[in-house]
Amino acid sequence: MPVKFHFKRQPDFNDPSKQLETIPPLEVATDRTLVPVPANDARSSDADDDVDDYEVGYGKPPVEHQFKKGNAGGPGRPKRSKNRKTMFLEEADRYLLNKVDGVRLTKCQAGYRQLATKGAKGDLRAIELSEKLRDKLCGPDPETLPIEPPLSDAELEALRRLQDE
Repeated sequence: MPVKFHFKRQPDFNDPSKQLETIPPLEVATDRTLVPVPANDARSSDADDDVDDYEVGYGKPPVEHQFKKGNAGGPGRPKRSKNRKTMFLEEADRYLLNKVDGVRLTKCQAGYRQLATKGAKGDLRAIELSEKLRDKLCGPDPETLPIEPPLSDAELEALRRLQDE
């Protein structure tokens, strides 16, 4: 049988006049100690009063089917589970079992090598993708940047005047 714990005031056994006195159920005690109370006691829970008045309906499940305190919903993500980014990076860094040209390659390196090989064979989609990757990873190629014409003499003179001020 489950045991519930409630705070009750203990009788003062040193004072004979208080030994036979009964303890009212809602009296505020000054010396609180933990006393086990059987679960079938009429005063076992204040929540029982709320249950009687509780209206069950849409969005209001019965109390016995509601989430318990401290356990709101499901277990959540397992502690050591990995997100997609971590799983992708681990797979990309994994070495291939076979050796290409006598060199062990990661899957990522093999993919870049295959992209470069297809681009060298003339595959336009591979060329376009490798150009985008190079620009994103290495920055734009300085040779392909537009050339700005040099400043005219009037513009240089205006800049010198601004510097002198």
